[in-house]
Amino acid sequence: MPLVCEKCGHNNTWATSSVSQDTILATGTTTATSDRAALAEIEIEMARFKSYSTSYISALEGHKKAVELRLQAVVYPILSLPMEITARIFVECLPEDGHRRSSRKHAPLLLMRVCRRWKDIAVSISELWNVLPIRCLNVSRTSDETMMVRRGLLAGLAPWFSRAQARPLSLTVYQNRRFSKGREVYDNISRTEQLDISPILSRLGRLDVSLLADEIQSLASWNTPFPRLRCLSLSSPDSVLSDVLRNAPLLRELCWSRDSRASLDFRWFASTTLTKLEISPNGYGVLATQFIDILQNFPALADLACVVDMRTFNPQPPLTFPNLRSLNLSYDFSRYDYLEDMVAPIRLLDLLTLPHLNRLHCTLALHSEVVSSFLTRSACIIRELSCEFRGDGPIESDIWLVLQLFPSVETLAVGLQTDICYLLDGIDTKHYDHRRAPHLLPQMQHLTVSYGGLVASRSPITPINYSDIIDIVHRRRGDSDMVELRSLHIMINESTEWNWYPGDSLAAEFGRLISAGLDFTIGVDGKVKWPRARTRV
Repeated sequence: MPLVCEKCGHNNTWATSSVSQDTILATGTTTATSDRAALAEIEIEMARFKSYSTSYISALEGHKKAVELRLQAVVYPILSLPMEITARIFVECLPEDGHRRSSRKHAPLLLMRVCRRWKDIAVSISELWNVLPIRCLNVSRTSDETMMVRRGLLAGLAPWFSRAQARPLSLTVYQNRRFSKGREVYDNISRTEQLDISPILSRLGRLDVSLLADEIQSLASWNTPFPRLRCLSLSSPDSVLSDVLRNAPLLRELCWSRDSRASLDFRWFASTTLTKLEISPNGYGVLATQFIDILQNFPALADLACVVDMRTFNPQPPLTFPNLRSLNLSYDFSRYDYLEDMVAPIRLLDLLTLPHLNRLHCTLALHSEVVSSFLTRSACIIRELSCEFRGDGPIESDIWLVLQLFPSVETLAVGLQTDICYLLDGIDTKHYDHRRAPHLLPQMQHLTVSYGGLVASRSPITPINYSDIIDIVHRRRGDSDMVELRSLHIMINESTEWNWYPGDSLAAEFGRLISAGLDFTIGVDGKVKWPRARTRV
């Protein structure tokens, strides 16, 4: 390749044949002085050539890089995007639920396989690497080996989390139980090692442990500082949670499944920073006599979901808790043989004044007199309501008595153990002689109906009149006093096959409503079945 002078543009070739050897290597006529002069001349020439070749190679490399970048911009236009935009795209590629997978088929590892530039960008984005799920192997309960993971996994955690830089870590530890032909399938535990997350506890901002309470003890040394922990979900003995609460000064959210029926020891079950507490229905509930103690020991609570053993319920004067905005009350069903023996958890409202409550969820029926007294006393505005109507006989007037207490509700979730027509008649705006004014739920925009369950399973569920639903949607939309219904989801809880879906003409009408903005689905046992293009509610 000819060399080009950057100053004059002269081409030259540095061929070895151009080097004169007559004067340099002549024999018999040279002296030491001339040889030293010749040697100096050669060294000067070599130095000049080395300097020139270095500059020339550097210039060629610069030209090569420029051509490569132009070519990449043509072949892969996305590579021309600024790094900040590419980084944002990478973050948006992560799952919406926030979970990461340590798989080469999913982000972030998938992004590193495309090209060197993408790999460099992915490694530099700390947000891609601060979350990781760890699956523990499924081992027989009789085995001495518990909390086992594949050998090498722990060593791989260090580079993964090092890329998270200074970000708080989010860790999920879980175990998939698998069954085949009615028998549990266990993993091969050869080439495994014990999982111990103690070394990273101080870096955790979120920890979600989906393991049994008796398995969690060996996972870490729990009586250790959690200086950055804000969110915790686990099933554990009271002692483990006691250690965490004492050592987690920033904890904001706690989801806890109890493994004990004993009373809570409020010497340790307390926090001034916790704003969200869920005592999960997967474990044992708390005694009704300790419900008020929970609110007093967690004064910053804004969101409380609690499983309660109502057998110890004792009426007392109501207390005010101004910070609580969301309340979810459910039964501890393990304490009762029959539903008829239960004291409804809604009775806990008799103990409370909640001036800023806007979300109320309660299993089983709401007692209109309890709710009315509570709402009058609290003067709160409920925007989101979840409740149930059970039994063989709630008629329209029973549903009316409850729902007419919530004129500001925008989102309603109803569990029905009775004919759905009672609810549909209640939310209809059609005139009935026996109906009282005003219309029910004038602000309702979102409705979810769970149809079926314990009582309904004693006899077949009554088919739904979809024509009535279409008429109700149209009438509510045409009424100037009603806010437009934006979503309606019906979930059928039926053990046998459900075959009652809209026919062709009604399907076409629902299609027009959906095109006009109504989010409408029909599901069975948690899965959306109609329209089939939808995958989930």
